[in-house]
Amino acid sequence: MRFVCDQMFGTLASWLRLLGFDTFYTTEKIDDADLLTVASTEKRTLLTRDKELVYRARRKLIPVVYIDDKDLNDQLKKVLEETQIQIDSQRVLTRCSVCNGLLQPIEKKMVENRVPEHVYFSAVTVLAVYELS
Repeated sequence: MRFVCDQMFGTLASWLRLLGFDTFYTTEKIDDADLLTVASTEKRTLLTRDKELVYRARRKLIPVVYIDDKDLNDQLKKVLEETQIQIDSQRVLTRCSVCNGLLQPIEKKMVENRVPEHVYFSAVTVLAVYELS
């Protein structure tokens, strides 16, 4: 399942990414029409707190979940219940929580001088963002 989050759900977007879900979110101001375009063209489910946006999405037959909860746990629960998806443990931690890129394991020595020393020596596995081209 793929999601698009409106501006009010940055933290939710990050957590959905950590759970392995492809989640579009921009820190830049994006208008509602553009959000609907992204949802429609990329076949994403819209997550929003904006009732007018819910109405507009439904008129365009875009899947939408209206979330009025402020608590992150309640937001995640609402998304999982409304979309009837399950968390797949094989997909957890496969996406970057910041950029949504796919992660892949790399050799630990490849990052020796690029991360703090204490991180390097405590890490068992290292993941890197997989750049999509």
